[in-house]
Amino acid sequence: MNWFKPTPRLAIIIALIINVWTSSNMNFGGENWRSIISSDACGYYAYLPAIFIYKDLQFSQFEHVEKSPLYYSDYLTQDYRTKTETGIVDKYYVGCAVLWSPFFAIAHFLAEPLGYPSDGYSKPYHIAICWAAIFYLALGMYCLAKLLQKVGYSDSSIFWALLLTEFASNLFYYSVPLPSFSHVYSFCAISMFLYFGQKTLIGQKWWDWIWTAILIGIITLIRPINIIAVVFLPFFFDNWPVFWSSIKRITVSNWTISFLTFTCVIFIQLIIYKIQTGQFLVYSYEGEGFDFLHPNLWGYLFGFRKGFFVYTPIFLPVLLTSVFVLWKTNRYKLFTLMLPIYLVWHIAASWWCWWYGNGYSQRPMVDFMFILSLLVCIGFDYFHKYQKVLAMVFVVFIIITQIQTYQARYGLILPDMMTKELYIQEFLNISNIIERTK
Repeated sequence: MNWFKPTPRLAIIIALIINVWTSSNMNFGGENWRSIISSDACGYYAYLPAIFIYKDLQFSQFEHVEKSPLYYSDYLTQDYRTKTETGIVDKYYVGCAVLWSPFFAIAHFLAEPLGYPSDGYSKPYHIAICWAAIFYLALGMYCLAKLLQKVGYSDSSIFWALLLTEFASNLFYYSVPLPSFSHVYSFCAISMFLYFGQKTLIGQKWWDWIWTAILIGIITLIRPINIIAVVFLPFFFDNWPVFWSSIKRITVSNWTISFLTFTCVIFIQLIIYKIQTGQFLVYSYEGEGFDFLHPNLWGYLFGFRKGFFVYTPIFLPVLLTSVFVLWKTNRYKLFTLMLPIYLVWHIAASWWCWWYGNGYSQRPMVDFMFILSLLVCIGFDYFHKYQKVLAMVFVVFIIITQIQTYQARYGLILPDMMTKELYIQEFLNISNIIERTK
């Protein structure tokens, strides 16, 4: 195996090749493209045609375009509009639309020359979202790899960390079968923020502060609760004195630059609300919210309905391994990693719909899947003498997760009504997959 040199770049190339191939097979042919922008994504996407084509932030295109016989589907099309006393708002936030805008522009430019309507909903626009997911996945993996290298992990551990993060978790499901959901974009934004955030606190350069603030703003625009990603920053320093010395070095001008930049980014959403309703602040999730005193942690992590450890099984053993390693080597890092992880779980499990509707495994964890890369690197570098054994174990977890991903894709793992009995019946049942895909 001396000819094989596992590097972060190789892992990203492998992920790109597989994602492009599977996405083109799943999404590009026949009528498959019609399901790319669906469910919640109808709301994420609606800002783009509303602003750039129809010039109407009351979303009149929903009635006369999205609900037309050409595009409407009872299963796929979701009414994302929330009515207030002074106007209509999109239930969902604008962050994904901001990241999609360059791809939307390319699709709009190419639609008519390719023979499609330039109405914002024909095939080129859907395919553009697939390419956006692949691009932001690669960008997130690249920044995550750079961050892990800066922290000091080996190239071999980063190689496996990246592959496992993509193919042994539900990140792959939200990169290919459901590329229009927000999670791969949050994964990218958070990974980039952590890379630039650590770099900024060390170097204290003003242009890094601007990039960091932009990324915090984008994270907030995609899913506001994900701003808790900032609590992971202390982990990327050796100890408390080093971290606090970096904090103390922040100048008033850098704080000011960051605040103003962040404000400008999130003002995109506030301006949209102001145009729609005359108010800067609107809570669009009426009747939905968090109950932080009563999180369903057991169901969120272990339940067969959607339990994260059940449907992303690699996470628990690498988590326990990392707790063991950090307890022995660096308890500062143990505290600054495990406490934020628990905070993410607690908040996610406090949402009224803790199973998060349709999808595979727990969707909110995709946003923070950099955690899996960290856990893999911690364990792999500590037990590097057993690399061949670890590699075989990793491959087994990739196979298990990919089988379950395909079961979810073809309805053998139910999107939100799975039970223990059904799970046992379908566990690694290849014959049912073959039968369903005939």
